[in-house]
Amino acid sequence: MIARVAVAPAEEPITLTEAKLHLRVTGTAEDTLITSLIQAARERCEDVTMRSLVTRTYDAYLDCWPECGSVMLPYPPAASIVSVKYTDSTGTQGTMDSLDYYLAVARGQLVLGYGKSWPTAVLQPKEAIVIRYTAGYGAASAVPAWAKHAMKLLIGHWYMNREEVTTGTVGHQLPEAAATILRANRAF
Repeated sequence: MIARVAVAPAEEPITLTEAKLHLRVTGTAEDTLITSLIQAARERCEDVTMRSLVTRTYDAYLDCWPECGSVMLPYPPAASIVSVKYTDSTGTQGTMDSLDYYLAVARGQLVLGYGKSWPTAVLQPKEAIVIRYTAGYGAASAVPAWAKHAMKLLIGHWYMNREEVTTGTVGHQLPEAAATILRANRAF
């Protein structure tokens, strides 16, 4: 399964003001840099944990219907399923009736309803099924404290170490404290 962001997050988990407070920066000269570090830190946290921090919409692509009656949706927590569409071998697109499936929120799975089955159309060979869904903890205020803390550690590290290697020090891809927090909260 491949999942791509269809609608990007509307906000970041940490505001510019929060990041500047953490960095102890009072001026505005580096606001552009700090803003880019906020986004980069969120993206890195999401990459490591395989989770969505703030709400966004994904399109998950499958080549065929699963043999079991469910599909695990990547980048939890899943919040809602917008649609399930499929393209048959003639290029005709169909949409599953939303009464035929539901979202098992705690598991982050699209599940067939009782007595329901996947459509029987012969599918196109690749990326025949598109599941559009929303995922994330919600607004920035709902993002867990561990994620915000890891982001601040990354922002601070990148702000102070603007190059990959600094002479006379040991370089790290991720600060160990941030890496520990993120590994402990990995989704899969």
